[in-house]
Amino acid sequence: MEKIIFAAIAVCVLIFVHELGHFIMAKLSGIRVERFSLGFGPELVGFKVGETRYLISALPLGGYVKLYGEGPWEAKDEDAFYYKSPWIKAKVVIGGPLFNILFAYLVFMLLFLLGSSRLLPHVGKVEPKGPAELAGIKPGDKVVKINGKNIKFWDELAKAISESEGKPVKLTIEREGKLRELTVKPKEITYKDIFGRKRKRFIIGIVASGKTVYYRPPIHRIPLEAAKEVYYISYLTVLGIYKLITGKVSLRMVGGPLMIMKEAGEQAKNGVSSFLNFMAIISVNLGLINLFPIPVLDGWHLLTYGIEAIRKRPFSEESMELIQKIGVGIILLLMALILYNDIMNIFFRK
Repeated sequence: MEKIIFAAIAVCVLIFVHELGHFIMAKLSGIRVERFSLGFGPELVGFKVGETRYLISALPLGGYVKLYGEGPWEAKDEDAFYYKSPWIKAKVVIGGPLFNILFAYLVFMLLFLLGSSRLLPHVGKVEPKGPAELAGIKPGDKVVKINGKNIKFWDELAKAISESEGKPVKLTIEREGKLRELTVKPKEITYKDIFGRKRKRFIIGIVASGKTVYYRPPIHRIPLEAAKEVYYISYLTVLGIYKLITGKVSLRMVGGPLMIMKEAGEQAKNGVSSFLNFMAIISVNLGLINLFPIPVLDGWHLLTYGIEAIRKRPFSEESMELIQKIGVGIILLLMALILYNDIMNIFFRK
């Protein structure tokens, strides 16, 4: 039951943040918002405040903001969204993805502000006959410097070794209160990254002892660290989509609301920080995916508004209807694929 609650929270928050972006941009642009819905399909519960009806709908596979006069068949006056300038329409559409990314950034800032446990550079195990053992490193040693540079955490040590390109590195270790200098030549290994791509890196054959320390970056660096996290997740998202398009990653890896709900429940078991981190990652994914020019998604609307700006006039009513029909068809196919993958991945695949 607890998993379901956290999963519902994650999905609802991410949808709400996205639609809130559209809502606020529309309001700032003087456009009337008729409906603000979490979910699609028949209304389950709702209420009206001012000119907007807020509701929860039956299918929890997304959400939408219904603007006044989205198509020429709905309204003909100048207040209709359809007759607004391409710039105003683009501003409203980009609000959703922008808020998703902003939400992730704020969550990462919060996580850095709260601090976290970081692995210390203490050696737990040493690979028999590996580079570290051959150089004289033993379990219990603490690495304090690498190539003369002070280090505080395990990831700094791992990064320096991985970037050594196989060249010998000088380690300053602390053993029984005394400092010693050792030279280790890293060895190259091959592994597969999360996209199944073969990669190479260098190691010296040691495992962390598991000792940790609470760490929080200096306050003035937190905004920058949060921005780095958003950039890194964005890079992985775009790379993953590229791999899907080129066939280097199976479509089986595509997940939807059910997978998000399942994973949200799992992350919640690991604590609030893990749960928030997961939500921030998915929020970046959601924001960037919506920017792709697929009919009905925000990216498609941005593309059409760009064409409008060049043509100096909006699309005709017939063209809009055709685009809407094609878009709905593609979205239904994508939703069917995602739902199928969710069911297969949750219940039938390892």
